[in-house]
Amino acid sequence: MSFETEFERGLSEMASRQKSTVVIPLLVTAIDEIKMVLDGMDSEGVDYFDVRIQATQGEQSGNIAIPAEGSYVLISNIGKDENVYFVVATSALLKSIVKVGDTTIKVDSGGVIIAKGEVELKAVLEELVDAIKLLTVSTSQGPSGPPLNAAQFDLIKTRINMVLK
Repeated sequence: MSFETEFERGLSEMASRQKSTVVIPLLVTAIDEIKMVLDGMDSEGVDYFDVRIQATQGEQSGNIAIPAEGSYVLISNIGKDENVYFVVATSALLKSIVKVGDTTIKVDSGGVIIAKGEVELKAVLEELVDAIKLLTVSTSQGPSGPPLNAAQFDLIKTRINMVLK
């Protein structure tokens, strides 16, 4: 067999194995945050079920954008499988999760959670403010009383609670 014939056969075989990537806009009709899938409907009324919110299955890691129900997403097929889709873009988010190792950042309309393992930043900041409010300093006449600006620390704690969950 000549080189040209072998080359042409190889290209033809490679092309037959390739499936085209399909990108479909969907209206999100349901979200399952436990299974990390959504259901949606395309512009022609075709329903799609169990579309992966992230391309990989199993442990949640990386950047996970969970779309809001009623929003629009773009989905694409995974590899050669024309029946397995994942979300590639979102128009509106319900929440976003970034997980790197045991560090997690979760953002939704209620605020932000930043954690390293089981330790959350909000709890550490609240403990810090509470400790500052109890601060006493030794003086020549005995320990001092609570800080005069304790109310300011309460305001700081309120502001922390506005941002962090």
